[in-house]
Amino acid sequence: MYRIAICDDEDIFLEHLCTLADSVLRELTCKFEVTRYSDGQALLQELERQPDRFQLLLLDILMEPMDGVTLAKRLRQLGCSAGIVFVTSTAAFSLEGYSVYPAQYLVKPVTRQQLLEAISRDYRERYLPKHVMLPIKGGNAVLPLNDILYLETINRLTLVHTPKECLESSDALKKLLLLLPQSLFVRCHKSYVVNLQKVARMNRSGVFLEDAGEIPVGRAYYDTAARALVEYLGQT
Repeated sequence: MYRIAICDDEDIFLEHLCTLADSVLRELTCKFEVTRYSDGQALLQELERQPDRFQLLLLDILMEPMDGVTLAKRLRQLGCSAGIVFVTSTAAFSLEGYSVYPAQYLVKPVTRQQLLEAISRDYRERYLPKHVMLPIKGGNAVLPLNDILYLETINRLTLVHTPKECLESSDALKKLLLLLPQSLFVRCHKSYVVNLQKVARMNRSGVFLEDAGEIPVGRAYYDTAARALVEYLGQT
């Protein structure tokens, strides 16, 4: 589960960020949990017990009595490796904040698009698996997600296409799709699933992949596939 902690000592901004984060994470279609803190000390105490509880922290800089930069430094000392996004009411950022390797600075009032970009970047680069294990003939194959071009069903076999080889699986396309990140792979045809990272362009007749030519698009799948591509491009 992808867990986010949001810490801000002003209730109106805390509520705003929590509402936006909930909306963004629902769009990413992942299992998630958003926990709110109005006091940096409370978050510190929680992570003293469980340093790895959260994957991402959204920290207000101008909090009292403990400001966000001081809190982040204490958390790093505890061994907390969560991504950090600083939220501030001023564009005059403290250079001290960079010592804790923040993912980004966001200026209040934070927009949904800004938060979508910050969360999706962290989710994609730090949380999503880099490899997947797929059942194939003769056993299992561990593949880098970025190596998978597309999956194709032919004669009751599902073919997993990569730049170097084509692997055969006796599992149905639908079953294999469940093993892949939904934010990266989408069904565009009854017989095809494509890796959105590899899509160069798309129209109603086909998906054009950077390294594999054209893949057909089914009429019933076009809207879903197009929406998934737009959402993916908006997060990169």
